[in-house]
Amino acid sequence: MSWLWEKFCLVILGVFLGIVTLTVFYPPSRTWPAAWIYEKSPELDKADAILIFMGDAEDRTPTAAKLWKQKVAPKIVLVETERDELAKQNLRATDSEITFQYLKKLGIPEDAIIFNRATQVSSTREEAEGLLKTLESRLPQARHIIVCTSWYHSSRTLWTLQRAKAKTAKIRFYSQPSPPPAIWYKKERDFLSVYNEYLKWLYYLISPNQANS
Repeated sequence: MSWLWEKFCLVILGVFLGIVTLTVFYPPSRTWPAAWIYEKSPELDKADAILIFMGDAEDRTPTAAKLWKQKVAPKIVLVETERDELAKQNLRATDSEITFQYLKKLGIPEDAIIFNRATQVSSTREEAEGLLKTLESRLPQARHIIVCTSWYHSSRTLWTLQRAKAKTAKIRFYSQPSPPPAIWYKKERDFLSVYNEYLKWLYYLISPNQANS
């Protein structure tokens, strides 16, 4: 098996070097890595709810708040993230608690937020399933749902929701992520986020647990 793993690593290295070479000698290709993972649906005038995914409260929360203030949807839905040891010791808040407080700071009334604290999630797949269960129990008549996350996370989030909605096939999802930067590789944070997303895509595509979700 070691030789197979070595070949796999060589293939990945070759692909990476090929991408680097292409972007150096063909500048228009520099937009491709970000464009391939960014997905935005046509904007809606009216939806039943906004699902906000955890992971980057500073980036995602203002986008969800803006959509609510535009009266696109009456409710914002989120679920609790898994509590690490520091959160259990009350030394820091979870991403979901930060998002909840940030939404209120941005002027979203608490009765417009559905925060499912009982479901604790640790991955995009688990979060998608938790959000769908929350919709089933709290907004059973919901049909049109806006998905709010970071721009680089948008295509995988939508894909994961579509695969997780077997029991809620009546629902249609519309991706409305945070706006992408003009030059995605200008900041180290954005650069790393893009290529980290490709690694997560690879994991989701080859993992048996994801394939059966």
